[in-house]
Amino acid sequence: MKKILAAMVLFSISQISSADDKKPSWEPCGWGGGGGFWACAFHPEDGNIIYMGGDVSGMYKTTDKGLHWKMINKGLANYAVHSIAISKSAPDTLYALTADGVCRTADGGQNWTYMEQSHKDKLNICMHRPLSVRGIAIDPADPEIVYAGSRTGKLFKTSDGGKNWKELVYCKDLDAEVEKAPEANAEEVAGIDKDVKTSDDAKSATRKPSKTTQSGKAQLQSEATGNVVSSVSISGTDNNRIFITNVSRGVFRSDDAGKTWENVNSSTNASCVTVSPSDKNIAYGAFGAGDCMQRTSDGGKTWTAILEGIPEGYTAREIAVDPKNPDLIYCIGNSVWDGYAGRSEDGGKNWLFEREMKRDLAVNPTLPEEDFSGKIPKDHARMMRINNISISPANPSDIYIAGGWNPCFSADGGKTWEERSRGADISCITDIQFFGDKTYASVMDEGLLMSEDAGVNWKQIYPLERKKDINGHQWKILVSKKGDTEKILTTFSPWNESYPNRVLISEDGGKTFKAITQGLPNYVPKRDCVWGRSYIRSAVQDSKDPNILYLGMDGENDQRGGGGIFKSVDGGYTWKQLENQPPGRRIDRGLALDPENPDRIFWGTTGKTGGLYRSDDGGKTWKTVIENSQEDWILQILITTSGKVYCAGKSLWRSSDKGNTFEKIFDGSKDGWNGFSVAVDPAGENRIWISRGVAQHTAKGGISRTLDGGKNWEDITGDIPYIKPRILNYNPKTGYLWAGYVGLYKIKQ
Repeated sequence: MKKILAAMVLFSISQISSADDKKPSWEPCGWGGGGGFWACAFHPEDGNIIYMGGDVSGMYKTTDKGLHWKMINKGLANYAVHSIAISKSAPDTLYALTADGVCRTADGGQNWTYMEQSHKDKLNICMHRPLSVRGIAIDPADPEIVYAGSRTGKLFKTSDGGKNWKELVYCKDLDAEVEKAPEANAEEVAGIDKDVKTSDDAKSATRKPSKTTQSGKAQLQSEATGNVVSSVSISGTDNNRIFITNVSRGVFRSDDAGKTWENVNSSTNASCVTVSPSDKNIAYGAFGAGDCMQRTSDGGKTWTAILEGIPEGYTAREIAVDPKNPDLIYCIGNSVWDGYAGRSEDGGKNWLFEREMKRDLAVNPTLPEEDFSGKIPKDHARMMRINNISISPANPSDIYIAGGWNPCFSADGGKTWEERSRGADISCITDIQFFGDKTYASVMDEGLLMSEDAGVNWKQIYPLERKKDINGHQWKILVSKKGDTEKILTTFSPWNESYPNRVLISEDGGKTFKAITQGLPNYVPKRDCVWGRSYIRSAVQDSKDPNILYLGMDGENDQRGGGGIFKSVDGGYTWKQLENQPPGRRIDRGLALDPENPDRIFWGTTGKTGGLYRSDDGGKTWKTVIENSQEDWILQILITTSGKVYCAGKSLWRSSDKGNTFEKIFDGSKDGWNGFSVAVDPAGENRIWISRGVAQHTAKGGISRTLDGGKNWEDITGDIPYIKPRILNYNPKTGYLWAGYVGLYKIKQ
């Protein structure tokens, strides 16, 4: 075993400095929509301004009623935003409830401040996915007074803008309902970005892996202590009157600003309560299924079901009330993945529902042929899993919905809807490739897209519509010349696990695709996977014989074969699992071939078997070249045209001798961040870029560049709204560095 060179590079603040006086400026070059938007709120005075929160992307702001959006994440502590509140008395003050706690802005989102006490390891004033609906509210007369509900079931109040918080006891026996967290197979749930789904009900939705027990089971963190406080609503006419919902306990009311409480509605599956802005005695409750919508006209003493006209299978999520007319109300809800928006002019006695919107395919090009078997026009879409609805106080006929795939706007009080998502980029990019003048991007959930003008406009290549076997996560892209067109190969993991991992091949430039499964596992491996189940994130092509390809999928041998490294000798149409696998199979994107000697394969993995492995004989035998004790988290391997090998792990490693020895050229041991991606300029290999960050949605990370082969580094994170992209790729033809994961950006270098 070769000794790893200890050529350590010392990093200090003086070494990571900007080469230019001005901050590096990144250009957005993606598209809008296509993901999960969870929160929205209109400005109380300026009807042109709306704020929106995304599940992985942070915060957005529009100043023209949603026609153009911009990310506003500077200082935001976490990119998972599920509830937001805006102050009526100080409209530039907002609070965001995130997976790491509460953040505040006092300048309309230009800068955010993290409320330290709210951290999940302190008071745990954090959102719950998917149960937090309106989990935070601001006193209408004082922006310093805020009420926030936690995923633990506790309710908190601050009177100093979030610096200090006090728990409000609204239910005396709440702690008696501490739920023992379930256990799961430790090898199945050990992941970096994903929660473990235990059921679809309100009491046990998703949980994060915690410590492993002596029995080898992973204890899952308990997210429910008396369950989630899903909403908080304060009367606009009496700020002492507050309503809250606890998912399993119902609706509680306080008439003394939180000092004492009364349980005024014990309906379970309590999703959201909304008090009328003009009448403190009128409130509406959304309760999931069953008596899913209710109204009170006496401050909560009595409640009446308001169900006439609701769709079959509908579960209510939120009800919004017109600022002047308490009988004019709007509701949103879902039936599995289908979203519905309702309007009632008589306090809920009768409802009219709409679920279609006019699409904007120029802004959101995904699923362009989706027409639900001809049931709707091709320039329309159906609402999908909608989460928040907001009415403009300045123009009450203007309404905005944050939801899945196509956030939308109504200018006529909810009678008609249109998609407005330009600039609301929430795409999780998994690969970026350049071929001639074309740029290809593969995306989780959304598919494979292509641009012929460097990201100004995008065209969806696959899939073109929704079907169980063709919708899912696209991963690696391989493009090669095929006569007058291109052969495109991508790796793909359907959402529906009845359809296992597969390869997609197009021989006609993306007009048609064939799904390939021959030789690949006919099930989805789950043993010791990075994200809880197996995905094909890696694929490489032999530089000397384009018919020879390798792919990598995670998943240890589980008596059915598991994942690992697979080989094709016919251009990707049939595959065979190599008989001799590397010691570890927990792979992300850590697969590469030496361009001069394609029998030399590099394989990088994560976790307890993490490290770097090399084969010199096409995968027949393997040797360890970077030990687990040195590096246990290799996410990407890059081999340059000169033969240098780079490994992006917790540190950045480089070999100049075909992988026999490695030196550490970026030491990441001090901050504990992971190296996500590395890019090298082929025309001058001393110019290197690396992106780094922490796992899950915490907003810690950055992008660095060296001009001297790693001796000195400078921070070029600049103004990129998502500071820890997982994908970097440099286009030498145009001189632009591209960065992607949540959103797609580029910068001239």
